Amino acid sequence: MQDNAQETRQSSGWEQLGLPTLFRAFGLSKNLNALGFALAGVILIWLAGKVLDRAWPDEHKVIKVDNLDELEVFTISGFDFAATDEFIRGQSVALRQGPGETLTLFLRRSTNRLSDAVLSARLFSASPEQPGAFRAALAIPASPFWLFRFHPVYAILLTVITAFILTFSAGAISRIAALQATRDERISLGEAWKFTLSKWIQFISAPAIVIGFIAVLGLCLALGGVFASISVVNILMALLWGLALIGGFIIAALAVGGLLGWPLWFPTVAVEGSDAFDALSRSYSYVAQRPWKALFYALATVVYGTLCFTFIKFFARVMLWSTHFWVGVGMFSDAKVTPPPPATQTVIEEPQALWQSPRADSPFWGDFAYLDQLEGTSYITAHIIRIWIMIVVMLVAAWGLSFFCSASTLIYLLLRRDVDGTELEEVWIEEEERDLFESPPPAPESSGSTSLPVIESSSEPTPPPVS
Repeated sequence: MQDNAQETRQSSGWEQLGLPTLFRAFGLSKNLNALGFALAGVILIWLAGKVLDRAWPDEHKVIKVDNLDELEVFTISGFDFAATDEFIRGQSVALRQGPGETLTLFLRRSTNRLSDAVLSARLFSASPEQPGAFRAALAIPASPFWLFRFHPVYAILLTVITAFILTFSAGAISRIAALQATRDERISLGEAWKFTLSKWIQFISAPAIVIGFIAVLGLCLALGGVFASISVVNILMALLWGLALIGGFIIAALAVGGLLGWPLWFPTVAVEGSDAFDALSRSYSYVAQRPWKALFYALATVVYGTLCFTFIKFFARVMLWSTHFWVGVGMFSDAKVTPPPPATQTVIEEPQALWQSPRADSPFWGDFAYLDQLEGTSYITAHIIRIWIMIVVMLVAAWGLSFFCSASTLIYLLLRRDVDGTELEEVWIEEEERDLFESPPPAPESSGSTSLPVIESSSEPTPPPVS
């Protein structure tokens, strides 16, 4: 009896911490419908970055020297704008690459560094080459600050496009995760898409409201600065400086609260079926009332998500290596490779020429070192193979998006339980969905015998017989 009571207390403690609920994120992220929405979102965002990079003027692209670019300098310097600006001014002749490509390469490096830090239990290292988990995790959300500071027009365009795409993909994933987590119901692609279409304005309005308020307050403060530059009015502006401090306080509250609570915006609409104002209210309220719980959930999700992501990449690496090995066993032809002058044409085994298999020192998808040096049908074949390999890579990235949305939904449910006392199983259901999910009442069981009609006796007395 004592052992059972102790196990019950331990189980209750784990449940109160929320870890069993958070650990469901991996299972939710494998939902095929969620992965489909995530893959579509990743491909569309990647294509948007490619189109913007192609259209962007060369003189406004990112400076790159060897393997060091602006964003890498910004990260290594401890997110120092001055050091990054000095690096840009000091490079009169340098290579240029698109901001979208820079962000893609940076996300790959940052996720690798975060995985290495978590697996090595290196939490607080400040080394640029081997950063700790906190520094590596902080670098990912810090990258938009670099983009807005040094490439503002590109940042605005990419942010608008990305927000519009994520409105539909992340919104649908959050709804799929909400129903599966609360009711264990798996909705179809059509049902998730229908819900997102009905709520897309609420999904996109939450970030728009925060950015709009910050922009309006910032413009008001800037207008006050214009008046403060006038010699006669500056004394009056100095007397009203307290209003400027209040404006700065509101901007800081909106910015900090938005940075901490934005992962809860989409789950709020997906779970409650409410509007953008409710999403903002709940996200700010939950984080403000349970800051340590929110931080614990976030850290636990980062560690757990990193372990899961490492496993997903390992599985993809083994899959791609196995494919390359066994297909290569059957290939007996060679491919002609023509490197840049003064090197001469060489002949390489076709499996290695078309696509180099993953190695310990290469990305998990391998390499395409000879892609532009092939000739004839080998050139076409290598490009087709590259498309298939990139689909696998984007599936891994799509899993990351699906995991993030699923984990954010679970964190919202836990914080809602901690603050409002609402059970984890409660979720908003539309009337059509309610009719679909709720089973009809059971029919009365038949006893197998035939019932005879019952004739009720009249309450009036029977008249006496007539003689």
